[in-house]
Amino acid sequence: MNSTIAPITIAGTYPVNHLGTHTDSHADEVLWGMWTRMFGEKTFPGVSKASWKFYSDGNAGGLSGTDALQNHQILLGGIGGKKIPWIFDDHENDERGRKKKSCAALRAAEFFGMTGDKAVAFVTDAVRKNDERGTSSADDLSAVMRSMYQHGEKQEEVIEFATNGLLALYLMMRDHAEDPRVKEFLANKKHMLRIAVILFAMEIIGVSEENRNAWKNRALIETVARYVSIREAQNGDDLKNADIRKVMRAGKEIGVWIVHSDDENAKKACFTKGADVVILRNTSGNVQIFSQNIPDGALDDVISTLRIEELRARGNYSHPSPDELRQEGELEGAEAWYRQRDGNTILNGSLSHPEKKPTKILFEYLVKAVLAALDDTRFAKEHQAECEKGVCAGKTCSFYELFLGRCRKIRYDAIAAKEILVPVATA
Repeated sequence: MNSTIAPITIAGTYPVNHLGTHTDSHADEVLWGMWTRMFGEKTFPGVSKASWKFYSDGNAGGLSGTDALQNHQILLGGIGGKKIPWIFDDHENDERGRKKKSCAALRAAEFFGMTGDKAVAFVTDAVRKNDERGTSSADDLSAVMRSMYQHGEKQEEVIEFATNGLLALYLMMRDHAEDPRVKEFLANKKHMLRIAVILFAMEIIGVSEENRNAWKNRALIETVARYVSIREAQNGDDLKNADIRKVMRAGKEIGVWIVHSDDENAKKACFTKGADVVILRNTSGNVQIFSQNIPDGALDDVISTLRIEELRARGNYSHPSPDELRQEGELEGAEAWYRQRDGNTILNGSLSHPEKKPTKILFEYLVKAVLAALDDTRFAKEHQAECEKGVCAGKTCSFYELFLGRCRKIRYDAIAAKEILVPVATA
C-alpha cells in the first residue's frame, strides 16, 4: 500500500446541472464550488448556474464521481472517490491514504490551471490550512459555518454566506494586493479566514456598509452562540461526569479526558479546562479522539493500536506495516478510523460524516488501549522488566505487533547491541 494518488483527467466536456457534496460541508468544499463555477464553464457547461445537492452519507448515495458526472449531470466535490478515485475528492480511497496538503478547493484550482494565479493561490492556501488544522477559533469562517449548521440553517444559505466571504478575499487579492493598507493589515495575520480579515476585505473591495454590517451581524451572532455553547458545555453534566486520567509521555504528564456527549463543543470545553487528549464517545457509539500540545509520535502510537485492534475485532487482521498503520486517512479493513494528521485528530465518524459505523472495539477496552499507547513508561506486563533494561522480547511480546515508538526504539537499540532475544523484523 502507498499514499500516492494517481493523476485523473477528464477528457471532453460534460454538462452539469448540480454540484454535489456532503451535508454540513466545509469551507474547502464551498471554495471548490466557487472555483468550479468561476472557471469550469468550458469543461462543464451549465456549472456556473448549477444548484447544490447534498449527501448525508459522504458517499454520494453510492455514486462514483465519474458515474455522477457522466450519467446524472452531477459534479461531485469532497466526495465521490470512496470506491474509485475521483479528481475532486481529497478523501478518496487511494489505498486508504489522504493526499498530503490537499483539499477539494486545491484540486479544483489544479484542475482548472489556476494555481499560478496569486489571488486564487492566496484563498486556496488559507482554506487548505484551515481544513488541515481544523477549526481553532470561534471567530473564523469555518466555526461560524458549523454553528449555523447546528442551529438549523439551510445548507444553501450557509454556502451562500461562506461564498460571500471567500469571494471578498479573492477580489481583494486580485484587485488590491498592492494596496499599502492591504499589505499592512495582512502583515501580522496568520489565520486568513478570521471574520475580521473577511470584513476588512469587504471594505477594501467596496461592499456597502449596510451589506457589510448584515454579514458581520450574522457572523457575530453565530460567534457569540458558539462561545455560549462552549461555556454551557464547560458547566454541563457531560463534563462534570468526565473520567480524567493521567499518563506520562516524554517525561510530561498528559491529561486524558473521557467524555460521553453528543455536544460538538464538548471537546473544546475540555481543552479550555486543561485537557491534553479528549476521548469523546457519542450515544451512537462513535468515538473521536482529539489532542493538543502533546509530544510528537503520541498519536502515531494511538492510531496504530486502534487500527490493529479494529482489524482483530473484525476478524480480518492482515499484518499491515508500521507506515500503513500510521498513515493519513483510512486503512483498508479498519475504515472505522480516519486519521487527520494536521488536525491532531482520530475520527470514528464526525458531524459531517454521520454515516460512519461505530467501532467494533468495546469502549472500555478502547480506553485502556489508548491510555496504554499514550503512556511511554508502560510496556507489556510480562516483559516490563526486560523492556526497562533495554532488552526486546520480540514476537513473544503482546506489544510487538503494535509497533509502538518506544518498543521500536528498544528493538533497534537491541539489534545494534546484538542483545535481542528473538530475531525481529526491522520494520
